[in-house]
Amino acid sequence: MRPFARPGSVWPRAAFCLALLACLAACPPAVRAGEPPAMGRYANAKYGYAIDYPKAFSPQGEADAGDGQVFLAPGGAGEMRVYAAYNALETPFRGRYQESLAALGVRPVYTLFREDWFVVSGIVGGKVYYEKTLARGDVFFTVSFTYDPAARALFESVIGRVIKSFAVK
Repeated sequence: MRPFARPGSVWPRAAFCLALLACLAACPPAVRAGEPPAMGRYANAKYGYAIDYPKAFSPQGEADAGDGQVFLAPGGAGEMRVYAAYNALETPFRGRYQESLAALGVRPVYTLFREDWFVVSGIVGGKVYYEKTLARGDVFFTVSFTYDPAARALFESVIGRVIKSFAVK
């Protein structure tokens, strides 16, 4: 018989509880019901934009081109990408919108087009995809999210806040 494993003993339960608490303490912060996730701020000096991102997401470092960054969600549940690009080919903004629709590769679930911004969303390869692109002068600014449907609560708790924080100089 194992030590402290007598029937009715509290030691196995206590050990399990301590191990569970240690695991929870080591895990990245998760979304708690009714509590908005803590946010950090990413500022891009090359293109002059800034955007909030969930602190629970891991920044992957600015791209070599200096145009943006990828943020990975905890546990590989998805990602957030933010980037900017000069409109070197002088593509009309509606043309950029059509490119995003074509890149989606499936019928979109939701789209909205305005004079200087658009949203494209759909299910691609079993994952949810959401993109918002802004046009400011001769630059396109994009933030996109790709995530597993199981991570819907996490992403829905941050997407609106991230989008509202998107600021271009």
